[in-house]
Amino acid sequence: MIISRDVGSKSSIVLQASFDEYDGYAPTDRFIVDAMPHHLPSEYVALAGYLIFGTWASGAIVFPESITPELSNAMDEDSVPVRIRPQGINLVPKLVKLGDDGFVINCNGGVAPADCLEVEVLPYGFNEGFLRKPGRLQVSSNAFIFSGVLDRKYFFRPIIAAALLASGDLPLGKIYLSVHIEQQEFISLRALFQSVGIELILFS
Repeated sequence: MIISRDVGSKSSIVLQASFDEYDGYAPTDRFIVDAMPHHLPSEYVALAGYLIFGTWASGAIVFPESITPELSNAMDEDSVPVRIRPQGINLVPKLVKLGDDGFVINCNGGVAPADCLEVEVLPYGFNEGFLRKPGRLQVSSNAFIFSGVLDRKYFFRPIIAAALLASGDLPLGKIYLSVHIEQQEFISLRALFQSVGIELILFS
């Protein structure tokens, strides 16, 4: 599988997958987030691409830019028992820094941490663009097309990926989740995000 970024879009982040012989087929080959942050770390793009399309990957998987060994190892462990082989690994040591900012994905109506941006992902088509106001970011995405065909265990992966891409300008250190999620899935997601310097925290 090859995941590329369509840089022709001026108002949206678009990730596109090219499926190889042994890959499965996602409901669409394009993932769209109606946001255009000025700075979007390559690790965020790769992690989002994996969260979106990784369920259908088998064998080699290529991202728009090289990734760290830490992220590659986290993907390897998460994909078991399927064997995937992330390509384009940058072996130059890179310090993973924890940022000061965080955002909230609140699907259960929990009491969100104070002074933290709440990101709401809305269905693409019914909504367009994004709206940023104090304490809140609303962004449209076709994430729910992917979530709707995934095993319930993985339902939130495309939604979290959309929020991550939309928030690329933030020096992220934490993401707070108020969702119904299986313990093992949360452990897997936490390891994936730790590999890019982000701590996942559940709240209710």
